[in-house]
Amino acid sequence: MFAFLCSSFGNVVVKNDHSLTARVIKIVDGDTFDVLTQSNEVIRIRMNGIDCPERRQDYYQVCKDALSNYIFGRDVQLTMNGKDRYKRTIADVFYHTKNINLLMIRNGFAWHYKKYSSDAEMAKAEVKARAEGIGLWKIKQPVAPWDFRKARKKNYRQLQNKIMSTVIAKPQVEIDAAIKALVKQQVEHCTIVHCRFFTEVPTGIRIWASTFLNEDDGRKVKLIKAFNISISPLWTHHYIFDDYIRFTLVFEGLSKPCKSFALHEEIEEPLAFYSNPISRNNTDVYTTEVFC
Repeated sequence: MFAFLCSSFGNVVVKNDHSLTARVIKIVDGDTFDVLTQSNEVIRIRMNGIDCPERRQDYYQVCKDALSNYIFGRDVQLTMNGKDRYKRTIADVFYHTKNINLLMIRNGFAWHYKKYSSDAEMAKAEVKARAEGIGLWKIKQPVAPWDFRKARKKNYRQLQNKIMSTVIAKPQVEIDAAIKALVKQQVEHCTIVHCRFFTEVPTGIRIWASTFLNEDDGRKVKLIKAFNISISPLWTHHYIFDDYIRFTLVFEGLSKPCKSFALHEEIEEPLAFYSNPISRNNTDVYTTEVFC
């Protein structure tokens, strides 16, 4: 589980154009959402060519709600254009024949992100929305999201410099054998999962004891130890930007028949950690990205 203590669009680093139809299962903000594919894979989508207000900016919730009204719970067509440096898939989004990226700009719910897009139709749509004063252009002097992020990052880096003397550097778990030896007092066999969780802002994280590895046959494997993350109700705070938080979870041993499993934090609160399915290997040491 995580909580913000206070999103951004990075350079495209992978080029791999193709199309996909998937169902929208979560709206993150006005330009980012999650889809579930027919193969039950969850993919985070960053809409191509647009940028929406950040959390704590005017019209943040309005723009997020607008995107939700357009696509939440619906099957959308995605023309994918690679991934950004945060591993989000960059995509043009269509619902039936509607270009949702363009629609967000046209109705005043997004800026044309000219740094990463030279689309002439998007540029014209923003000029028209500005002139008509619709959506976020009702604000007298709206602050562009990229300027907001730049100012926020500067302020938090100043804060970070003041508190770094009291922040303990994250522990480095270098030898899996040492972890196994440490937990051997509790169980004979264990499963080690090295996790990474991406955050764009300073973040507090914790893991609940009710976190399991769910095997493919439904068996649940218990958590027995955690490194670099607190067990609830305590929190571990990370004062970092645009980077992965890394922590290690140690579970009881997987059953012999198990061929795949997934991590799942079972809590009655939002923002529970989970992973995509993980294939079993011979070492029972794994590295995976977790989401919430």
